[in-house]
Amino acid sequence: MPTLWIRDDDCLWSALPLSDRPIEIDHPFPIERSAEELVDTQIDGVVLFPVDNSSPVTTWALLWGPDRDVRINGLSSFTVGIRVMDDRDEIRIGTGGEVYFTTETLPVVETFEGSTHDIFCPRCRKQIEPGQSVVRCPGPACGLMYHYNADKALNCYEYADNCVCGHPSTLDAGYRWVPDEVSG
Repeated sequence: MPTLWIRDDDCLWSALPLSDRPIEIDHPFPIERSAEELVDTQIDGVVLFPVDNSSPVTTWALLWGPDRDVRINGLSSFTVGIRVMDDRDEIRIGTGGEVYFTTETLPVVETFEGSTHDIFCPRCRKQIEPGQSVVRCPGPACGLMYHYNADKALNCYEYADNCVCGHPSTLDAGYRWVPDEVSG
């Protein structure tokens, strides 16, 4: 899942990993909502929500109501709006500070639950079987899945320094991009 970068009480950037639920971002601290809450209560805020969870890299969109001053990457909207988000989009609401949306995540070891089609590890080229431990490349727009087993030879994710997309392939690599690279 992607990450929302917000400033903490000390004005330092803080990463907020997003779940698969919509999140209202026009509050001092974002509020996670259910889809039912958004429909039932007709929240008139600025909501970031997942559009399509069917691929390794989920598409997200930003939705806002009338009378909301929302700017994305410096461009303002004059009416109700919706925008599909891109990696490293800057969002400003009214006179508040900026927040950033990024598709980059941190690597996580997970159990492969299976797929409707065969999935092959890009490192060893062997099929990934249901129940095996895997790590998805957290690089924006990548999501390739590698075998992972820290105790055995089949640790394809950390076998080389980088994923085939160029993203570092270690569990402790951290984020490659933080907003200070943009905002100074």
